[in-house]
Amino acid sequence: MSSPQRKLNPIEEHACLNEAIRKEMQFSRINETFTLNPNSLILLTDKPNKTALINLNENYEEGLTSDMKDKLYKVTAIPKMKNNFPATSNQEVGWDSDLPQYKPTWNYAKPSCAETKYASNYYTMTGRSPYSNKISENIKK
Repeated sequence: MSSPQRKLNPIEEHACLNEAIRKEMQFSRINETFTLNPNSLILLTDKPNKTALINLNENYEEGLTSDMKDKLYKVTAIPKMKNNFPATSNQEVGWDSDLPQYKPTWNYAKPSCAETKYASNYYTMTGRSPYSNKISENIKK
């Protein structure tokens, strides 16, 4: 038959706790080298009811090191600025062009007829609409 376990007094409990902490600390190391991974940054906005204005004159980049600036720049840079050569076959298309070429698929520009072109040019030249009833000062004289 097993003997009942006796209750530890506070001094013995404290000694057991100290021994457990000492054993745990013996094999643990604190990591003091940190790196910034901009891809895993989570940006949180301010509360909507915040009334304090942001001071735009502050220089927020003073606390950033050059490594942090480089990493943040690489995340927001276009692929041509990140790499010397295209990384994928899709990047090969247009890699050598300097400006991004945007060609809209749908053109919703309103076409002008001859009358509206005339009215637009008339307004540009005289400063008044050809359809207005008021006679300008220049025409009266």
